[in-house]
Amino acid sequence: MCADPDRVKVSPAGGETCPCCSWTPEGNRPRPRVTKRREKNRDAARKSRRKQTERADELHEELQSLEQSSSALQKEIAKLKKELRLYETALERHKPHCRLKDAVFIAWSRHIIPTIRSFSSHFYQGCQ
Repeated sequence: MCADPDRVKVSPAGGETCPCCSWTPEGNRPRPRVTKRREKNRDAARKSRRKQTERADELHEELQSLEQSSSALQKEIAKLKKELRLYETALERHKPHCRLKDAVFIAWSRHIIPTIRSFSSHFYQGCQ
C-alpha cells in the first residue's frame, strides 16, 4: 500500500489507486495509462536533454569561430598600426627635403595623420 493512505482514492471503476505512486491493490503494478504517461515524459526529457546538448555544442563551435576571427582581426590591426608608424616615420624624414609648399604639406599632414590615427584608435577600441 502507499506510504500515505489518505491519498488512496477510489476510481469511478471502483478500484483503489494512488496518484502519487500509481499503487493499485493488484500487486503494486502501475496502471497502463500511468506507465504510458511516464514513458512519454521520459522520452520528452531525453529529447530535451539531447536538444540542449546540441545547442551547447553549436554555441561552442560559434564561440571558437568568433575567437579565431577576433584573433585574426587583432593581428591585422597590429600590422596596420606598424605600417602606419612606418609611413609616419618616412613622412617625417621626407619633410625637410620636400619641395612642396610648407602650407600644403602642413595642411595635408594635419588632416590625414590625425584622421588615420583616430580611425585606427576607434576601430581598435571597438573590437575589444
